[in-house]
Formats: sequence, structure tokens, C-alpha cells
Amino acid sequence: MEAYELCYVVSLSLELAGAIILLINFLGNTKKIVILTYFPGSNVAERKNDEIILKKNKLQERARNVYMNRTAFIYIIIGYISGIWSNMGKTNKFAIALMIGIVCFVLTMAGNAISKKIAEKKFEKDIAISFDSVKEIVDIPISKEEIDGLF
Repeated sequence: MEAYELCYVVSLSLELAGAIILLINFLGNTKKIVILTYFPGSNVAERKNDEIILKKNKLQERARNVYMNRTAFIYIIIGYISGIWSNMGKTNKFAIALMIGIVCFVLTMAGNAISKKIAEKKFEKDIAISFDSVKEIVDIPISKEEIDGLF
């Protein structure tokens, strides 16, 4: 194997490994990932009778992020693998750059629209989850009833 071929293999391998590392955070049960990412920042949730209500709009946004990351990984894998057999040929570089821009825009818009539709379909309603299922990641303010019970 020539040095330039080895460089090509290492280059694609590093790019794919980076994509896989980014994807690892979004593999697995989508609902679980969405719930875990639902409480960024303060990690404070409001509780009603040992249940936490997760609002559908925020669930859909978190799910869309998961699906967009998965879509990005698929695009990257297909792009890198197809790049192995590709050749720009004699086409004008400006024309190639313009076509890349157009196709990139279309794929980005399609990925976003599809991710949003899937998220809206999967998370059509608010979800009630038990406090016990997230007690390690969520803080619950003490309720008035609990305060009254202390005295």
C-alpha cells in the first residue's frame, strides 16, 4: 500500500470514528434518551402524586434532536463510503460546488422535516412518568403538603 493510500484510509477512518463517537450518545431507546435529555440545566421538575408530567412540545424537540443526530450519522456513513468510488471527473469545480450546496440544502431540509414528523408522531401527547424512574437526575421541590407534614 502506497503512502497516499494509507493516508486516505486513515483519513476516512478518523472521520467515520468521529461520527460513530458522536452517534453513541443517541443510540438505544429513543424514549429513554428523550426523557434523560428533557431536564437540562436546573434538573428541577414539578411533581403531582409521585408523577412528573413531560410536556409534548419539549418531548418532540428532544426527540427531533435525537433523530437529527441519527440522520446525520447515516448521511456521513453513506457519504464517506460512496466517496471511495467517486471521482469528480472533468466537471467544472464551481459547478460541483454549486451542486453540492444545493444537494446539501435539500438533504438538510429533508432530514429536519422527517425528524420533526417522526418526533411529532412518537410524542403526540404529554407523558406522565413516575418520579422513581428519574429520581437520580431530577430534583423535586418540596410540596406544600410535605412542608405542612413537617410541623
